[in-house]
Amino acid sequence: MPDSLRGHLLIAAPSLFDYFRRTVVLVLEHTPDGAMGVVLGRETETLVADAVPALAELTDDDDVVYLGGPVSPESVIALGDFERPEEAGSRVVASLGTLDPDGTNESLRRLRVFAGYAGWSPGQLDAELESDAWIVQPADARDPFMSGDVWSEALARAGGRYKLMGHDAGRPLAQLTHRQPAVSRTGARAARSRGRARRSRRRIRARRRRRATRGGGAPCASS
Repeated sequence: MPDSLRGHLLIAAPSLFDYFRRTVVLVLEHTPDGAMGVVLGRETETLVADAVPALAELTDDDDVVYLGGPVSPESVIALGDFERPEEAGSRVVASLGTLDPDGTNESLRRLRVFAGYAGWSPGQLDAELESDAWIVQPADARDPFMSGDVWSEALARAGGRYKLMGHDAGRPLAQLTHRQPAVSRTGARAARSRGRARRSRRRIRARRRRRATRGGGAPCASS
């Protein structure tokens, strides 16, 4: 794991049940002084044009503000996808960077606006990583613009056992890494054969009982 997780995703482990349950956080800064990032995919109904009129010209009319985290919900963080990343105020990963309010932003292709952010004090994020609270994956410049179930999508992209977590949320991590092996084809065929044999025996016994009933006597118990 790199010393700095800037430009990485923190995917909440299934065991995390606080504010960050089923969240994906894009890390914008990570130093010995702490870390900060924005939660992805938590859409509000507030239009960017209404909340931050100064950014209205850089967004579409129906673009909304996203909840970036519980810290300073009145603050604004704008992430842009730039054709020329050097125009960004601070580069995050590839063509993605923070918006420079004093820049020309001529090569800006799209913008995502967040209210608030997620923050960690010195050493706090490292302690959470040691306790397996987060799954770390490299970020992509397209990640802030994802929609739908961002958490499941991020786990699926991580692949392997992580892909299963999106379908097993809430189960202990240890259980997810020790799944029972699948039944072999030979075992499955044997199980079906035994089932057919049991059904055949039940049909034979039923026919015997019907014949005995029609003959006027009770079926005899075998010795």
